[in-house]
Amino acid sequence: MKKYLKKAKNKYIPYFLIILSIVIILVSYYIAEQINCSSFEQLLYTINTVEGASMQPVYEGALFVSIRLIAVVGLVLLIRYLVKRKVNITFNNVYLELNKKRIKVFPFSRMFISVVVLLLSLIYVFYAFKFNEYLDSQFNKAEIFEKEYIDPRGVKITFPEKKRNLIYIYVESLENSALSTTHGGVEKTSYIPNLEKLALENTNFSNTQTIGGGYATYGSTWTIAGMISQSAGIPLKVSAGKSNSYTSNNYMTGAYTLGDILKENGYNNYFILGEESSFAGADAYYKQHGNYEIFDYNWAKKEKLIPEDYYEWWGFEDSKLFEFSKQKLLEISQNDEPFNFVMETMDTHFMDGYVDKSCKTKFKENYANAYYCTDQLLSSFIKWVKEQDFYENTTIIISGDHLTMRKGFFVSNDMSYQRTVYNVIINSAIEASYTKNRKFNTIDMYPTTIASLGAEIEGDRLGLGTNLFSDKKTLIERTSLDYVESEFSKSSDFYNDKILMDDYNSKSDVFGKEVTKNDNE
Repeated sequence: MKKYLKKAKNKYIPYFLIILSIVIILVSYYIAEQINCSSFEQLLYTINTVEGASMQPVYEGALFVSIRLIAVVGLVLLIRYLVKRKVNITFNNVYLELNKKRIKVFPFSRMFISVVVLLLSLIYVFYAFKFNEYLDSQFNKAEIFEKEYIDPRGVKITFPEKKRNLIYIYVESLENSALSTTHGGVEKTSYIPNLEKLALENTNFSNTQTIGGGYATYGSTWTIAGMISQSAGIPLKVSAGKSNSYTSNNYMTGAYTLGDILKENGYNNYFILGEESSFAGADAYYKQHGNYEIFDYNWAKKEKLIPEDYYEWWGFEDSKLFEFSKQKLLEISQNDEPFNFVMETMDTHFMDGYVDKSCKTKFKENYANAYYCTDQLLSSFIKWVKEQDFYENTTIIISGDHLTMRKGFFVSNDMSYQRTVYNVIINSAIEASYTKNRKFNTIDMYPTTIASLGAEIEGDRLGLGTNLFSDKKTLIERTSLDYVESEFSKSSDFYNDKILMDDYNSKSDVFGKEVTKNDNE
């Protein structure tokens, strides 16, 4: 038995470790390069909130790894076979046997070599997922939250007597790069011509003189993080010891969001999406901040809007999302209370997106056609909304949740080109002082959204965001993009203790001051 175990140790374990190393590298490469994991915090959050995710990326990843693993192992075996026909190789201590004369090449056992390869693969993981940057950030404390954070509970917000409805549409991975080069994009032919036209004809806050948008800064570069940035005015940061708070009944208890403010002011909040709302903790966030009524994949099955075994893309596709939204909007618009209707599309998700059968296609790449299709569906939906009786008193905001996660898809020949998140505000209650050549990030959409409803915000700042309709400078305009990126990446006791985990059952804000209630008069 001992002899067998020793043989297995010397012969099989090293090969297992080598294969394991290859798998680790391939999986890490797929996640880091193809999914474009922007930070270790994003990975940490995703691991903790993976429930409800689509299995398609998993299947694609398994196929990606399997094909390359088979190819690598096959190539190694082929080379070994060809070499052994010329040279007799013994792998135990890496000898070459030439003309029956043994020559030691490396004085290392195969076990030693396999362990070294495994360690190298782990080092690759360490850097691929930017764990080194995360560790560095834990030893550098941010000052921006203590200095700049404006607690919305202490801000006087005055809504008009007749409150406007809000339809807020988060479009997956919608960035301005998809536009034509004529109007701020990088494509010869626009992938989103209808959205391009909407931005030209309505309010578009831009970083350039043409169509542009806000920067997706640290903590706002994936879906739920982008949503929180735009609706709470803060980046989504994850503390290793407190990451479970995002799946508990205490989801960012210190934050005070768009949903909280609108609920306090008599709005009914709704959230519709095509996947399971439990993914990434979206249900926890929306239920605990504004008591949103949620319509998701499981809701659609329960209401028999789709068959019990129906599963397309991440649940149900965007064509159904828009049709179900029309039905719900007709229903809720009959209520006396104003509504906040939030939508999340998914058809432009990496890797190649989803092209609905009802859409026309124009481009060679499937992912380009996914944008082109979403543009058609969204344009048709906006036209429908404009035909409804409730539209006159409704503001529509279309915004990307973040930049596309597919690396290398949008490429500009202009080295100075900056990728930004698309935005357009339709039927706003007010006009902007200036919309072009602004330096801002998606966090500024928080107070800007409230202002678009005709509400007045004392000081024009909420959270870390600035009302873009005002003449106030944004955080980036007052400092710099590099400074904001750097500060958001650092550890913050204030964020962890006062925004992420704070208990607001008491009637005081994060600074211990008495809360001033929002003015509904």
